[in-house]
Amino acid sequence: QLENAGVKYYDFRKILHDEGMAHHKAFYITDHHWKAETGFWAARHILQFLRDDFNWNVNPDVLDENNFEFRIYRDWFLGSHGKKVTLARSNPEDFSLIYPKFNTMFHYEIPSLGINKDGDFSITYDMFHLEEGNFYEKNPYSAYNHSNTPLCKVKNELLENDKRILIIKDSFANCVIPFLALGVENVEAIDLRFFTGSLKKYIELNKPNLVIVLYNNGVLEEKIDYKTHKDIFDFR
Repeated sequence: QLENAGVKYYDFRKILHDEGMAHHKAFYITDHHWKAETGFWAARHILQFLRDDFNWNVNPDVLDENNFEFRIYRDWFLGSHGKKVTLARSNPEDFSLIYPKFNTMFHYEIPSLGINKDGDFSITYDMFHLEEGNFYEKNPYSAYNHSNTPLCKVKNELLENDKRILIIKDSFANCVIPFLALGVENVEAIDLRFFTGSLKKYIELNKPNLVIVLYNNGVLEEKIDYKTHKDIFDFR
């Protein structure tokens, strides 16, 4: 349907397989999300799309993994599936936080959490979920971009490419957004499960250069629920 409507789309499943990556290794064993490393990989590809297909002055090489430190928390993560079957049937797995080795400066806003501050890349992490190894009460994946919130804004104070992206997201995008902000001056994200305003009005007022719908394929449904205002395809 996207093809018939002339809408540009990218299927990361195909790209992953074309690059010879093992599908199962791209995801956590005990959780349904893709790994933080996979989100990092996806962010670099998005920068490539912006440069090659939209002629944006962005540099995918800013996400060269050699310029990042991968801090690994050994046996620290028990995902949602692992929690259901408990440690009696599942083993905790490693979890990574990824930090740039170069200077960064973000202005970071999440109104629903009262966050409005300046800082380096690390302000995008919610360290509450990694302070202690509590397999059942903590969720390390929620550290990325402070988990699921109605609205998030990231401005890269060290970039001046005058570009603004709005991402319509589910939780898979949480480990993509901070890395994407290293290559694009303004990245904003809305999660329609929690956002109670009008998406259409938001776009009209803020005028992003590009809107990206970044969903995992498991959320696709045949019908849109226009009654609850929580359907992730209710773009009104």
